[in-house]
This record gives sequence, structure tokens and C-alpha cells, in this order.
Amino acid sequence: MSHSINTRKFVRIVRDGLIQTLNEISDGELPQILVLEAPLVSFVNKLCTYSTLRESTAVAKIVTADKNCYQVLDSLMKETQYQMIFVVDARSDLRVPTEFGKIIQAWQSNAPHVAYVTWRTNPSNIPSKLPHFLRSQLAQNVRLHPWFVLPIHELDDNLLNTKVLYNSEGENLYLPLSESMQKASRSILIQNLSSAVQAVLKESGLSITHTASLGPNAHKLVDHIRREIDNRKTEDDLFVDDTLYGNRHSGLQCNLIALERDIDPLTPLCSQLTYAGILDDLYEMKDKNLIHEPPLTDVEIITLDNDKDEVWNELKFKNFGALGPRLNELARELQAGYDARHQAESVSEIKQFVDNLGGLQERQKLLKLHTGLSSTVLKEVANKDEGDDESLFNRVLEIEQDSIAGNLGQRSNCEKILELLYEGVLSYSGALRLCCIFSLTRNGIRDREYNLLRTEIVDRWGVDAMFALQRLARAGWFLSKSLFAKYSPWTDFDTFAAYLELIPQSDRDGDPGEPTDSSFAYCGTVPIMTRAIQLLFDRSIVSKTFSAQQPFIISRTPSWRGIEDLFTQHYGSGVLREQVCDESTSARTRVIGKPAKNSPDPVLVVMLGGVTIGEMATLQFLAGQLRKKGVNKRFIVVTDGIVGAAHLANALPGNTE
Repeated sequence: MSHSINTRKFVRIVRDGLIQTLNEISDGELPQILVLEAPLVSFVNKLCTYSTLRESTAVAKIVTADKNCYQVLDSLMKETQYQMIFVVDARSDLRVPTEFGKIIQAWQSNAPHVAYVTWRTNPSNIPSKLPHFLRSQLAQNVRLHPWFVLPIHELDDNLLNTKVLYNSEGENLYLPLSESMQKASRSILIQNLSSAVQAVLKESGLSITHTASLGPNAHKLVDHIRREIDNRKTEDDLFVDDTLYGNRHSGLQCNLIALERDIDPLTPLCSQLTYAGILDDLYEMKDKNLIHEPPLTDVEIITLDNDKDEVWNELKFKNFGALGPRLNELARELQAGYDARHQAESVSEIKQFVDNLGGLQERQKLLKLHTGLSSTVLKEVANKDEGDDESLFNRVLEIEQDSIAGNLGQRSNCEKILELLYEGVLSYSGALRLCCIFSLTRNGIRDREYNLLRTEIVDRWGVDAMFALQRLARAGWFLSKSLFAKYSPWTDFDTFAAYLELIPQSDRDGDPGEPTDSSFAYCGTVPIMTRAIQLLFDRSIVSKTFSAQQPFIISRTPSWRGIEDLFTQHYGSGVLREQVCDESTSARTRVIGKPAKNSPDPVLVVMLGGVTIGEMATLQFLAGQLRKKGVNKRFIVVTDGIVGAAHLANALPGNTE
């Protein structure tokens, strides 16, 4: 028996849903104008081309809801009569954005249609809830239509991004600017992630057999998912569950692991060292494009499409130091492909070469893109000012590494950050990142050094920086020693890091192309989230650093047993929880089946508060390491958004860059 999740088909399902919604709205006579809320433009572009929409629906024009939207619509409506359809995503805001709502209301005399993005599994879809609330914000003659979506893959087949972490104003809902809104905004994220997971399970025909959660909001998320699934089960569903997961068990597993960002606020602050991670830190990735695109010779638009670019798929999660040698190998392989024409003698061999020529040319184009892009990145990270021994990138990386490893005292750490501030080379977010890393890894900053750093930052960036520092203190990221115990996410970082071996010795001075642990994605450190997930299946590390008495060393079934004290000691009681959702642990149960050979168990890793690209890279690496030990798992991350250094400004008041 086998069961799997084909994440690529979700794009097709969502596209077909859009086409179906537009066709149901169509009156069969008038052409349609599709007015997209700005954040939805890239989402629709990933689903289908404009020509596909024109061929499959009555859509004749597509307009983006920007500052010129009304003028564009006015010009088009003067030319001919159209059916107007506005598309809005209210999943994060639970309302129509103010400016977009004004545009809709300006055309209320045309009785416009509004298609709103929602989950089919959202319990608020009933007319008296979400539709009623949206209608109350618009004219009464506006006609509402749900567009049911699924989380679609982004960057990798194993990353399903629901895109609900940031609202229409770009604010991070996990860390809202107003602390009083945090409970409500996190509830919105929990609701959306729960609906997304249910939709994935329903579309894939899978049932959860085991859950494990880390963090209080992660517990709420698991409870919400299980409660909604149980409420929706039909008699047919119960029969299938009993057949596959009852006392005569099929041996199949589908694990659900839920984690929240508060468990590891450190990783998003650190510099990423994978190819995709560095691109995100420098240029900010959005879907398959770079927001701040660097100029490349003979490359007009940089597109990083994991559906079509096999070179990108191979390189994206590699440490940047491994790119050069691998690109050279790929270039030699390409040259060998072209040289094959000289060995072609027979007609069939010549024909085969000609058939392969298109593929060779496409591969040459991709290699040119990634060679140029990696060269640009290398120049940027290696750029040194006159008189400097090291580039700014390396100096920042060294401070990060020394802070995490505990190589610097309070005074030395502070002096290194102040030196960069006095030189004026640090950006606003860069300065805050280093200060937060200092605080989180040193269990707070001594009051003297804390006041020095705070004064320098406020003097340089003004009153907005003062509010940002206060916000970071409340979040537990930037604290003095006197406040550490009250707001810190953990009790003692050094002890915790030692138990989890967050700074493994095995990878030091090793080949970056052949890592032996998950520290390749950052400055020699393993993300806490990755290590926590590893401990659910593999105890080989804590059996040496924490306690030799472990209930298992390698296990197919996820469990926190044996490490409860470790996490309770550092996060507080109740931080871990696990549940068994089938009959596999019952004494009466007999396992009568087993998974097909080389068929991995799907593991839905739900990340509340966002995931970094580096964490994605380490999770895929972890899956490979577990496979070598006989535990075949496929980690599919379902998250509310992408976080990292480039996205830090979304959690800070003001804009002082």
C-alpha cells in the first residue's frame, strides 16, 4: 500500500476553481474585466497565463487594483460595456482593504461581482458569517462569490505557502505592531492554517495517525484541526478510517507536526548561507521572482521556477560555497553534450543530436542565469571597503557565529556591534538583527551594554527605532539582563544549545557540498525547529548530550517521550504534546500491511509564524539522513508565510531604512 501527496496538482485544482467561478458569474453575453487586488497578481500568474484565461472564460481585460485603477476602468468602460469582477483575498484581514473597497463602491451602479478567496473547509463560509460580513462593507447590490483555494507549492514541491502571515498592509500577524491585537491575529493564522491542512488532507484522501506539537499556539492549532476533521466526518469516512487504521491496521502513517515561531525566534534573524537563502536575504524572494532584482548581462527577467528550472532545483538548498564547483561540473557536462555532434556519424545519431539540441540550449540558458546570478551574489558578499580586511557580510557573519557559540563576552560583543554602527555600514534592520541575536544567545544584555546599544540606535534612526526596540523587548528578542527572566523565550541558551548540539563539531572545516549535519544553511548552527523535529524520530544526539536512557534511538513513529524534561526546563511546562489518532497503540491491534517499498510516510510540518528558506533546506536534508537510517519520511511544510532577515521590517513599527 502507498499514499502520497501530489502538491503540484494543487495549482491545477485552484486554477480550475477560478475558471469555474468566472464562468458561473458570466452572463454569456458581456466580456469580463477582472480587477485583481495587487497581492493576488503573482498568485494568479502562477496559476495560469492571460491567454489561458481568455480561452477558458469571458475575461477580456485584467486590471491591477493600484492607484491608477479607477482611471483605467473608466477608460475601458467608455469604450465598451463589460461585466466587472473584483477579486479580493480577505483571509488575513477578514475585511476588504479600504482602498480596494472604495474602488468597488465607485462602480456599484454597474452591480459588480466580487470573488473572495477562501478555503472550502472554512467554517465561516456560511452566508450568515464571512459573506455577510464582507457584504456589510460594500454596497448591497454587490454579488459575492467564493473562490475556493488550496495552499500551492512555492520554491519547492514540499513547501505549501498559504500566504496569510502578512495582511494587506504588510504587517506580520504573528507579531502585530499592536500587542493587544496579538491574540486575535494569531487566532486568524490558526484558523487559516487549520483550514489549509484540512483542505490538503481532503484533496489527498489522507488521515492523520499521529500528532506532535511544540508551543501553546501549536497545541491550539492541532486541537482545531482534529475538532474540525471529526465534525466533518461522514459514515464513509468512519468506515475508511476503521478499515485502514482500526484493529486490523494497514501500517500506513501520516504524521502532523505543529510548531510555532516563538519556539525559535533566533533562526529568522541569522544570515542564510544556502543559494536560495542568500538570494532572499539580499534581494527578497517572492514566489519565483526577486523583488530587488540585480542587473545581469543578457538576462532581462530573473525567474526561479522550480517547476521548469532543474538547475535551480538542484542548487537552491545547497550551501553557497558549493555552487562554484557544481556549476563547473554542469558546464562541462553541457559542453560534452555539444561535443557529441562530432561523434555523430550515422543518420540516426545525427537525428538524436538534433532532437537533444533544444534541451541543450535550454540548459545553457539556465546555466548562464545561475552563473551570472551567483557571480553577482559573490561580488556583493565579498565586497570590501578600502582599508578593510573583511567584507561587511563576513564581519556580520562572524559576530553571529561568535554570539551563538558564546565566544565573546558581553563587552566584546557590544563593541563589535558598535564598531559597525560607528562606521555607518549597518542598515537599520541589520543593526537590530545583531542586537537581537546578542540578547537571545547571551541570556539578555548587561544593562551598561544594553543602554549603549539602545542609545546609539535611537540617536541614529530616531523615534521610530525607540518604538521598534520596545516592540522587540515585548517579543523577548532584545532584553536587558533585568528583563530577561520576564520576557525571554527560554531560560539558558548555552545549556539548551549544548543539549541539542546546535553547533555540531562534525561539520567544521568540512566540504560544504557534502554536509554531515543540518548546520550548512546558517553560520555553523542547526535551526532549533529542525533539531526538534529530528528528535521526534532520532535520539542519537540527546542520548549522548542529555540522557542515555532514551525510549528509542531511531523510530518511525514520532514521539516526545524521554525529552519532556529537556524542553520543559527551557520553555516551561506544557510546551510538548503528542497524540495518537488511530488504533496502532491498542493491545488488540494487528498490523496486517506495510507501506510500499521506497514510499515515504507523508509528514505535514505546520509552521505557525512562518518558515525560513534555510529551515526548508535543513528539513529536506534531515529527510535524507533519516532515510539512510531506515526511517522514510517526506516532510511537507504547510506555513502561513516566509520569514527571514529580509522580512524583519514587517514586524517593526515605522520604516527607517
